[in-house]
Amino acid sequence: GNELFKAKEFKEGLKKYNKALDILGRRRRKPTFDHVQDPEKKARMLDVEERQHVTRVHVLQNIMQCWLKMGNMQRCLEYADNIIRQDPYNVKAHFRKAQHEASKHNYYTARDFLNVIQEHNQDPQVQKDVANELKRIAAIEAEMKRREKDVARKAFGG
Repeated sequence: GNELFKAKEFKEGLKKYNKALDILGRRRRKPTFDHVQDPEKKARMLDVEERQHVTRVHVLQNIMQCWLKMGNMQRCLEYADNIIRQDPYNVKAHFRKAQHEASKHNYYTARDFLNVIQEHNQDPQVQKDVANELKRIAAIEAEMKRREKDVARKAFGG
């Protein structure tokens, strides 16, 4: 799927990513290894389950990005919601949701999604990206307020 994505073959990439999800399982299940007595074996099994979960989330992110690149924001957001259910602090999913809300002029909601990222991810590059997006939203809001004042001034002879 990744090679197809790089080649901008998003529909074909989706097929590969969906096949990967079929293999991994679409949702994380709570593993029950109570029947396993050997602590080392149980630990290995839990480790495998955790790696599968991480891989599943990466595949879901790739599907989300494919839908975004194909211009289907609704499907992109459905996958973002799915990712957030499985990984509540996922940076990419929250960022996509924030961008979508900002595009609909729901700036308060957009900031909420960005704040989740800021609170739960301390990576300096992520913090910088979030700060830039918050600045962009603030600039849009300031411009909208300026325009509203101009309209009001013209309407009331100011």
